[in-house]
Amino acid sequence: METSTELFRWEDHSLIVNHLNDGSRSTLEVSLESNQESLQHERSVSEPGKLSRAASILLTLDANRARGVKQGKVVRISVTKPHTRQPTRLSSAKQALALRPTVQELIAPLLYDRISHSKLRPFQETGVNWLLNHRVGILADDMGLGKTAQALVAAEHLITQGNIQSALVTCPKSLLANWEVECGRWVPGLTVLRVMPRKDQSDKVWSAILGRSHVIVTSYEQLRTLPTPLLSTKLDLVIADEAHRLRRSQAKLVKSFRLMVIDRMWALTGTPIERHEVDLATLLSLLEPTRFSAQTANFGHTDLRAQARPYILRRMKRDVLSELPRVIDTKEMLELTPTQKQKYTSVMSKPLSLDVSEVLKRFTVLRSICDVDPRTGSSSKLDRIVEILHSVREADEKAVVFSYLLQPLEILESRIKRMKSKLQAVVLTGKLTAGDRERVLRQFRNDSDIVALLCSSRVGGEGLTLTEANHVLFINEWWNPSANSQARDRVVRLGQERIVHIHRFRCEGTLEEALEQILKRKSDAFTNILDALVVGETPTSSRHLEILGKELRGELLKHGTI
Repeated sequence: METSTELFRWEDHSLIVNHLNDGSRSTLEVSLESNQESLQHERSVSEPGKLSRAASILLTLDANRARGVKQGKVVRISVTKPHTRQPTRLSSAKQALALRPTVQELIAPLLYDRISHSKLRPFQETGVNWLLNHRVGILADDMGLGKTAQALVAAEHLITQGNIQSALVTCPKSLLANWEVECGRWVPGLTVLRVMPRKDQSDKVWSAILGRSHVIVTSYEQLRTLPTPLLSTKLDLVIADEAHRLRRSQAKLVKSFRLMVIDRMWALTGTPIERHEVDLATLLSLLEPTRFSAQTANFGHTDLRAQARPYILRRMKRDVLSELPRVIDTKEMLELTPTQKQKYTSVMSKPLSLDVSEVLKRFTVLRSICDVDPRTGSSSKLDRIVEILHSVREADEKAVVFSYLLQPLEILESRIKRMKSKLQAVVLTGKLTAGDRERVLRQFRNDSDIVALLCSSRVGGEGLTLTEANHVLFINEWWNPSANSQARDRVVRLGQERIVHIHRFRCEGTLEEALEQILKRKSDAFTNILDALVVGETPTSSRHLEILGKELRGELLKHGTI
């Protein structure tokens, strides 16, 4: 049996912590130092570290054991190896108290080796080490280089070494589900809470969970009006994703950040924020308020960049080209907007017919709702795509946005036109004459102000060369993978000299998740039938149609509701 010992001070007491590990189970023993003086001669006693952090968590959260130690007792707790957990979502105080991690789950990563995760590339390992060596900093790597992975692995290192107890991740609401997925991929042994309480439950929920999870994920929207517990609790680490959201010094969100007491803060942004003096100065003032302020921008571009340099790590794709694949393919999990969710639930609440054609009609309607609410134009996918297109423009790059349905393209075009920004796009659909198509393509290829080509999958999915772009965004995809590859290959082809980013989106808790799994198991005959039905054509195989209809009906009943 392996044993180790640490000595540390807790409140006014000098404590000794023993860790006994037989391979399958760990036991933590905590007692007053005076009770175990003999052990100090028998074992090597280390300075406070992981065991001390584990003991501190135990005694802070377990009042009975804390009382026992003060009374001179030896208290023990047995802990099994950490296992991969699904993130827990909290919206009420009742949920928070019932579902927050146990003490054993919180101290397990301190007593066992970490669970292995996906492998980082060498430049990402460099990024992790940079974060670990910077209490505050801006990780500003180019889009697609894995800022989320680097931040999570660095946070896990601090947690498992006992340097911090938890990390608070703040991000746009549209990225909450994606952070949950990335936590499962990169830090599977840590507990993860997603905290999105109702307004009337906010203070109670935050009081119940602060210090009670390794990673807490919340949205910027939750922090615009700062929950009271966040005013009085020192936060070990804050990871601010899409940190260019914090660039306006007078914004309510920025003022909330200034009120929080933060020991470490890492800001993640793919936007080249160093180009904009005021934005950079505001972000630096959140990281180091004693050194920077919003007025720091008045120093001038050269002086500001010089002062900011120690706080920023930015690698471009060209800097790490030898370590990257030619194509970076990412899939983001999104949530339906409240309006989409309401419409989706309304459709699902209607009785589901046994008739195959009705099942397929239901399937098509639900898929279209996942793209955009037909009445209001509300869409989490389009929200996220607009965010990505802004980053593409900032990087002086171009993108092609594909959809096999026209409505999402038309709504996206309308949104872009209404926006008071430099974002510009052109549209390529079957409604255009041959001459108009050529004109649109010339605009996209030659006009540096045109960032995006909004393209019908049926029109632009084959025969074109679009190597001026190096981003491909799918609002939706054909269920036939070869058709999607054809669309992708408009950009990934001979003559493409840059790394290409493929962006795919799935709406969480909808049939998009379930159907993707079904069609991985099905033959091309099924996917061709589905493709035909989506665009209103008549499938050629009635037998396959009937089988597919039955399977879809089962999945709709099983997975179709949110």
